[in-house]
Amino acid sequence: MVLGGRRGRAAVVARGEALPAVLRCADATAGLPPGAMLAAEAVAFPNFLTAIKQPDSFVGRMALRALVSTSRATRDGLLDPGSLIRAGLGDVLAESAARANADADPWHAMAVIETERVFRRLGHWARVLSSQVRGHAERQAMRLWATSDRRGAWLAGAANRLRARFPAAGGEEQGAILRCLTELRADVTSLFPHLPDRRSPWWTDAVRALRWSKSPVVGPVLAGQAVRLARKTRTHGRAATVLSALRGHACHETERVLLRSVGATNPALRHAAVGSLGWWPPFDPDRVVRALRTARTDPDNQVRRSAVSALARLGERPALAEVTAGLHSEEPAIRADTAARVAAEELTWLWPDLETAAAADDSDTALAACESLERLREGLFGFAM
Repeated sequence: MVLGGRRGRAAVVARGEALPAVLRCADATAGLPPGAMLAAEAVAFPNFLTAIKQPDSFVGRMALRALVSTSRATRDGLLDPGSLIRAGLGDVLAESAARANADADPWHAMAVIETERVFRRLGHWARVLSSQVRGHAERQAMRLWATSDRRGAWLAGAANRLRARFPAAGGEEQGAILRCLTELRADVTSLFPHLPDRRSPWWTDAVRALRWSKSPVVGPVLAGQAVRLARKTRTHGRAATVLSALRGHACHETERVLLRSVGATNPALRHAAVGSLGWWPPFDPDRVVRALRTARTDPDNQVRRSAVSALARLGERPALAEVTAGLHSEEPAIRADTAARVAAEELTWLWPDLETAAAADDSDTALAACESLERLREGLFGFAM
């Protein structure tokens, strides 16, 4: 990626006219490659720090979103980390995190989370960057290291502060809070004495967050809702969301509903159900393994892929060998995709294989493997280590 246009826009940027326009465009295309590119352009503007220093303003809020989008896209391999490091990504994140206080909203909290994530990756990035950029990466890492204790303490209390903020927040902010709590893997049971209202615009975010609930009641209740939603075609999308959330709830009721949904006619339901198996030791191992092996022959490619991942989580050797083969593919794109898959599916059996891939000569493979290692580490230990 080339962060172009900086010289040509210098006069306009100096007047502060270009940044808000670019931020609005990045907001409008959030989640898409053009949005990530525009967000990166905004972060590289000389006056971007000015917006970050005013996080409660309209432009400041958009700047925080752009900063988070840029960090994520860089970690996902969509943006060149060298370009962003030269543009001062670590310095901007450090400035943003330093301004977080007890009243920080979820967008600011996400920026702090991304600051911690980038800090943990700068060492990996520096190993594969050119010598000219490596010095910038090391300097930014040192700056972030100097504030790591304060950042860790702030993150440790972030979930409680966000939960306390939720009841009085507006609808948009409530959705952002739930997404942030999901990133923190925080328990949101206290926010919902009953199931989230399906009329709420953030219903999907709430159900996804309930994956991390520690209440023994949530699993059976969600399982019952999945059955009810699956009865009507028009609510199959919602049923798939609930089925995906069930992967966080190990109980007999959950396993029965998932096994029942593995045979659904809708491939979205089958995909969600298959993808939610294998996250805990099965209550009925023979039936679960049999269902997953059947799903490996499903006509839908996503269902087959999820079945292999589920069997790999359970330690089946052929499934592990199939995933591992992707890390040794001759195609760099397949190696990078497989590394991301190992992290997303939490295939901790393949941790040693990821470490080998992280030492590869190919920088794209090494970066993808390092990212996956850090995601696995965060999934196991959170931000405590």
